[in-house]
Amino acid sequence: LELPWEYRELLAQTNGVYANLVQIYPAEDVPERNSTYKVASRLPGYFVIGSNDSFPVLLRAGEQSPVFANDW
Repeated sequence: LELPWEYRELLAQTNGVYANLVQIYPAEDVPERNSTYKVASRLPGYFVIGSNDSFPVLLRAGEQSPVFANDW
């Protein structure tokens, strides 16, 4: 998947962060989380990058990834 540049830059600077109840996973945790949630088969073109409380934070592959709220 093509990662948005903002996400790549965040990982390059912090490799994960926790702020305002949102956790962005370190790069080494992302493949395992996506495998566990079976994101590729359930939401093609998206991947899990973190969590907000118990809800996954999803990012859409590509240059632009709008932010959506959901109750997943």
